[in-house]
Amino acid sequence: MEGFRVDESRWPIVVVTFPATVTIEEYRQLFNEYDRISARGERVGYVIDMRLFNPFKVNAAVRKQAAQTFDAHRDVLMKVTVCEARALASPLTAGVLTAFDWLTGQKWPCKNFTSMEDAERWVSAMMDRPPQASR
Repeated sequence: MEGFRVDESRWPIVVVTFPATVTIEEYRQLFNEYDRISARGERVGYVIDMRLFNPFKVNAAVRKQAAQTFDAHRDVLMKVTVCEARALASPLTAGVLTAFDWLTGQKWPCKNFTSMEDAERWVSAMMDRPPQASR
């Protein structure tokens, strides 16, 4: 995978770092990684570092394909994903991601933050909850 970094060293928290721009092929490869992680069958929480990512460089066709890719992997991810926290550089990015969340529909708890520390703290607290309380 070219631009994404997936760090499992703090398992069950997985840190995913987005590059500044994303191709649909890279996005599909990322979701193959998510499938591999999900195959463990263990609860996982994601911290997504999107501080360098510029969603305004992603055209509508790629956004649509990204939503379709998410939908194709949804069932696998829903079985193990507890939550997702995103560290973002701007409120504009948060707005674009809110629209993407709306497009992809209901999933696990997801929250945006301005710092990695706050994002990781929230995911850690969510992971400490009993499984039925985390959804």
